[in-house]
Amino acid sequence: MEAKIAVKQKEIKELKKEYGSTEIGKITVDQVIGGMRGMMGLVYETSKLHPTEGINYRGHNLYEIREKGPKAIPGGEPTPEGALWLMLTGEYPT
Repeated sequence: MEAKIAVKQKEIKELKKEYGSTEIGKITVDQVIGGMRGMMGLVYETSKLHPTEGINYRGHNLYEIREKGPKAIPGGEPTPEGALWLMLTGEYPT
């Protein structure tokens, strides 16, 4: 995990250095007061809500996670620790 964090920190630092002052859009007071509708409020990549597929974590829908996630009991549900690892790293644990 430490190595993954260091790589991500370096990527973010380089992104800020190269594009830190780049304007990416205009925001209105109505958008802010309305709960930031229609605007990106922060950089995130752990989950998205797809209109037809439902919740996706790191690009994996819940059905895929249920099938591929590590299980403590064969045929059971994925472990919470496995889901957390997927959210933190974008990879299924081994």
